[in-house]
Amino acid sequence: MSEGRKRSILLVEDEALIAVSEKKALEKRGYEVIVAYSGEIAVEKARQGETIDIVLMDIDLGAGIDGAEAAKLILRGRTLPIVFLSNHLEPEIVEKSEKITSYGYVVKSSSITVLDASIKMAFRLFEANQKIRVTNEMFQKVLDSIPQFICWKNRNSEFLGCNKNYADMVGLPDTRSILGKTDHDLPWKKEETEHFLEDDEAVMSLDAPKVHIIERASDARGRESWLDTNKIPLHDASGKVSGVLVSFSDITESKLIEDSLAKERYLLQTLMDNSSDYIYFKDLQSRFTRTSKAHARSLGLADPVQMVGKTDFDFFDPEHARKAYADEQEIIRTGQGVRKEETNLRFNGPSTWVLTEKLPLRDREGRIIGTFGISRDITERKRDDERIKSLLKEKETMLKEVHHRIKNNMSTVNSLLALQASTLSESQAVKALEDAGSRVQSMMVLYEKLYQSSDFTSISAREYIPALVDLIIGNYPNGGSVRVRKIVDDFVLDSRILNNLGLIINELLTNIMKYAFAGRACGSIGVFVRRKGGRVSLTIEDDGNGMPEGVDFENSAGFGLMLVRMLTEQLGGSISLERRNGTRIILDFEK
Repeated sequence: MSEGRKRSILLVEDEALIAVSEKKALEKRGYEVIVAYSGEIAVEKARQGETIDIVLMDIDLGAGIDGAEAAKLILRGRTLPIVFLSNHLEPEIVEKSEKITSYGYVVKSSSITVLDASIKMAFRLFEANQKIRVTNEMFQKVLDSIPQFICWKNRNSEFLGCNKNYADMVGLPDTRSILGKTDHDLPWKKEETEHFLEDDEAVMSLDAPKVHIIERASDARGRESWLDTNKIPLHDASGKVSGVLVSFSDITESKLIEDSLAKERYLLQTLMDNSSDYIYFKDLQSRFTRTSKAHARSLGLADPVQMVGKTDFDFFDPEHARKAYADEQEIIRTGQGVRKEETNLRFNGPSTWVLTEKLPLRDREGRIIGTFGISRDITERKRDDERIKSLLKEKETMLKEVHHRIKNNMSTVNSLLALQASTLSESQAVKALEDAGSRVQSMMVLYEKLYQSSDFTSISAREYIPALVDLIIGNYPNGGSVRVRKIVDDFVLDSRILNNLGLIINELLTNIMKYAFAGRACGSIGVFVRRKGGRVSLTIEDDGNGMPEGVDFENSAGFGLMLVRMLTEQLGGSISLERRNGTRIILDFEK
């Protein structure tokens, strides 16, 4: 109210004489009085915003709404103290008025002194309530600004209030909507509700707080959260427990992180306890901070803790310890790991071989705080390697001896064929032996190339075929006058395929050198071996006299062409012959 302004009273009275009398009496006491002769008029004046500081309301207002209903309608739009005037003294009437507002109930027959005192008391009570309302609003704003979730309940676990975070979590539109509700009315699961109420009762019954209760709860959206809850008992003015204050924080994110870290710690510990490898962590001074059970056992220790704080100098030969220390300091300096095989020279123990990998150990900010490593005992593997090397050396020696003997035997066979041919006068026999010798030479070239290869079972076509072609052409007196063009793709073939392919090339080239250039001083031959996808093609062509009509691979009495056909079938391929400016033969098979 403005300083110096008279306080304004809305007097609601349907009896005109009584209204005039009370108006004059109140004006003499220094009040301004506005008279309304019905409940409807009183409500309208209040809605029009007239200056009203207090309402004196008669309960019986004749026709229309009564005083109690008029008071309710006024209070919906404005906050005002209302004092009821009535001749009724029945308890139910008085109780009805108290449920609407509690600023006073004055019997109409009371003197103006009593009425004035009641009005002043109502003003003082209203002002006190206003201060409490402002305080409560400030208190609510403070609670709403706190990131925790807060609520408080009476002795029956009925909610008396909460902050905005709590209301949002349980799906309420505002903090007042929780008044009078219990946990049964909120979106908790049944078992969660029972747990919350049991805790409430324990706190209030024992008059003792419960703090850091880690529990789960479901919010209005069905999302499950982890809560860190504190509950403390509330007391009335006499010190008696009157309720419970609940506050909690949503620790879901930190709980998930904690659980994840716990799982990682468990997995790491399981690895450290069960791995046969030596796993260890060291600080910047190369002191052990943690190590695996297998590592401790390898050094004769019962517990890995016995290694904490110690260095390699406590367990290994000084030379080994110095090398390990130097490696670790270099890792710390450069941030680069090392991987190597090394010997473990222990005190009073056998030396062993280990495969070691060491890396820098970094903190969350990426700073190097030490090193960690894994060492695997490879002593048995090294021994096996030595045994294998010894066996391979023996095998190599044996293979050289076998190769020498096979080569000599094949040379002997070839010499015997040549010697036998030189003693014969029949040309057909001589030719047969020479052809056989040529075939032996073809196999000798393949064998030599296989011996020079790494696996003895397959070689590159480019390594074998050009050398074979040169050998076959060089065996003939007219070989120097024949121009040979060779194009061979570089791909690997199995020795069995190459053996058949070499014999086919030998037969075809031998046939060309014998007959294609008869009566001519020179000629040319082309040998092409190509691979496309999974197939191989061999093309041999010449510009000689050409193969006689009627002679092909299906109709030939000669052994050479018959052998070519048989070897082609063995390869699962096909062979064709073209007569055009000489002869072209094409062999195609699947690799």
